[in-house]
Parts: sequence; C-alpha cells; structure tokens
Amino acid sequence: MSNRAWILTVLAAAAVAGAPCTARAECALRTVEAFAAAELGELTSAERQARRALAGFEAIDDPWGRSLALTVRGIVARALARTDVAIALLDEAERVGKNAAHPLTVGIAQTLRGYTHLDGSTMVR
Repeated sequence: MSNRAWILTVLAAAAVAGAPCTARAECALRTVEAFAAAELGELTSAERQARRALAGFEAIDDPWGRSLALTVRGIVARALARTDVAIALLDEAERVGKNAAHPLTVGIAQTLRGYTHLDGSTMVR
C-alpha cells in the first residue's frame, strides 16, 4: 500500500461525513493528503481536505496547522489561477505562522506567495 493510500484509508476510517477533524493527528493527515492531491492536480479533493483540516485546526486552536492548511488552500487557488485569492490565503498563512512564531510555516507561505506573484505578474518592478 502506498503512503497516500494509507493516509486515505486512515482518513476514511476517521471521517464523519464532512465533519472537521477531531484530533491534531487527523487534521495533520488531512493537510498532507491535501498537499498530495494538489500536487497531483486533484484540486477539488485538495480544497475539501484543506478546508476540513483548517476547520479542525481552528477548533483545537492549533496555529501551526492553521498556517499549513491555509497554505494548501493558497496552493489550490494558485493552481486555479485565482491569484488574488491565493495571495490573500498565503498572507493569512504567514500572519498566523508569525503570530505563533512558526518560522517554517512562515517561510513556506512566503515562498509560495512569491511564486504566486510571479504567476500573476503582480511583482513590483
């Protein structure tokens, strides 16, 4: 069984028809699955998993997870050429990461926001 198949199996067992995550581990797995789905172009699935992860991380007040889930949502928006939405989500991911002093999530959000600016030709020259 591939890593992704294992993640999907675990999430299926934990899922309750669209409910947010109930534990940090489940929310983290949803975020990983959302990243994987986005990379494979499965944007609907990626957005759904990222939204569920975000709701769960908000419910358990986990800023690290919120920042990562917001980042995945930004990745999905970027892939859909929704530059303004992507930048807003990545700005929020950076803000949440900075407030929680999580430099890794801040760096990921900043890097992806830079690429998004390049995609949308919104760079200041």
